[in-house]
Amino acid sequence: MNKANRDLLVMFKQELMTPMAMAYEVERLHQLLFKVEKLDNLVVAHEIIDLNKFKLVKILLS
Repeated sequence: MNKANRDLLVMFKQELMTPMAMAYEVERLHQLLFKVEKLDNLVVAHEIIDLNKFKLVKILLS
């Protein structure tokens, strides 16, 4: 999986985490964001409103 070029501020509840455990948590967060930020998933999660016609635009993905 390609690493996204992003800045993240990650705060952990546990004070005593090994660097390996922190790297694992950050990698899991990256995997989650990678899936959520895909264009297909964003389109499914959002409605598009045509303000000129006051209609919802439905997008069907094949």
